[in-house]
Amino acid sequence: MSEEIALEWFRDRIDALSAKGQAAREESVDHADPLVPAVQAGGSLHAWLQRAGLPGGKAVLVLPRESVVMRRLQLPLSPENELPDLVRFQAATKTAAPIDSLVLDYLPLPVQPGRDGQDVIAISIDRDKLARMKAVCDAAGLEVTRVTLASLGVGRFLRTKAASDLGIDGPDLVVYQQHSQVELSIFDEGSLVLSHVVHLADDAHGDALKPLNMEITRLFMALVQTRGEVVVTRCFYLSGTPHPGVQNLLEQRFGAGLKVIDPTETGRGKSVPGFEALSGALTSSSDPSLSIDLLHPRKRVDAPDRRKLYFSIAGISAALLLAGGSYWFYSTKGALENQVAVADEEIRGQEEFLKKGKPRSDAHARVVRWMEGDPHPVELWSHLHKYFPGRDRVYLQEFRIVPMQGAMIARFTGKGRARDRSDVDFLQQSLSDNGYRVRPNTPALGNRDPDFPWQFDLDVELPRTVIAPPASKGPAKTPAPAVQPPKPPTTAAVSTGNAGSGAK
Repeated sequence: MSEEIALEWFRDRIDALSAKGQAAREESVDHADPLVPAVQAGGSLHAWLQRAGLPGGKAVLVLPRESVVMRRLQLPLSPENELPDLVRFQAATKTAAPIDSLVLDYLPLPVQPGRDGQDVIAISIDRDKLARMKAVCDAAGLEVTRVTLASLGVGRFLRTKAASDLGIDGPDLVVYQQHSQVELSIFDEGSLVLSHVVHLADDAHGDALKPLNMEITRLFMALVQTRGEVVVTRCFYLSGTPHPGVQNLLEQRFGAGLKVIDPTETGRGKSVPGFEALSGALTSSSDPSLSIDLLHPRKRVDAPDRRKLYFSIAGISAALLLAGGSYWFYSTKGALENQVAVADEEIRGQEEFLKKGKPRSDAHARVVRWMEGDPHPVELWSHLHKYFPGRDRVYLQEFRIVPMQGAMIARFTGKGRARDRSDVDFLQQSLSDNGYRVRPNTPALGNRDPDFPWQFDLDVELPRTVIAPPASKGPAKTPAPAVQPPKPPTTAAVSTGNAGSGAK
């Protein structure tokens, strides 16, 4: 049996690790450049593997966080077999790309007590991009057996060799650094729930580490949006070459809760510093909370159609009836009647299932009718966003678009934060001057974000007369120019928010 290797597919390099702990790194862009033929790129990859002494054969493809899109989706409670279809349907409403152009898998999260639904973490990649990777590996003589995510590999590495309770009893932050790239991941409810990447300068110290500190804050705020008031008390810092500035920053934020992991001293097995994600990807695990496979994503398994079997039995029984006389005739007739009754019961069950799913189908049809008859939600958001003071003045923590009928096309609601109260007043006045129906509210001071202390509620309605219908071929109305409010002196621009729903 050939030895399995793991390949991490960066834009500018490929990292490789064998099951025996032999590692190599190739600085190249041919494998990711679509202008380079896959056969040529595969030949270069094959030659490099031979020079490095790495085996061919089976390979696990590990994707860095920047190569995929992660979303937390809320679904109704349903049988496990129906989850793949529900995930694809819900993901189709959250992405601008056609769902058929994506390869999608998901991590199931445990159902929380008292909730009517369940959450999953959907992970997707462009289908053509994944096909290119596999074509290069095929040309290099590698058989790709599965495609997973580097963040999950790091989680499996830590859970296997350093922290078996990672993300089990509460949310844990994992900081995984490879040179200037720092990957931040939160493990909660036993699985990966959030992950982002920050790139630091080679000599990052002091103020140069502010982006890292801000990104940690953004992750925690996004976690609060989905889990309520939870506190992350443990942080695992994993790096083959720990950065003193990064380690000092984490010590200031977590104190005794910081655990610096030395990859060379993590129990049994061989580990090469800088290749921990690949080591975790090669670890055998049947835990679905840390396992995806974009090569073989989860799919609905349809129950076998037994009607052909019943018809075959009926045909054989009929032949026996003709050859066996009246005794066999009556006995077989009774058996067939029982089988027909079972088939009828199954048909009634299927009809009841279809009736239960009709409200969901009707709701989908209403959404389609609304999206075809009115401007797309992205267009509505763009129309609203251009009246905001600026990304350094206001950001949104929550945002929701509610379609409406009659004179109003949509209602926008949400919660946000502002640097100064005048920014909130300016935003409300600007929206009102440009035709929006604004429900004013009084902003309040808060202490969650000291750079943006003023918190406010957004509640506005957009009349149909303000925005041109999507079928119109003429030029759209030019809104009244927004007058920028006076800006108080500031020392830094902070941009935070819930991923996928905030305004910067």
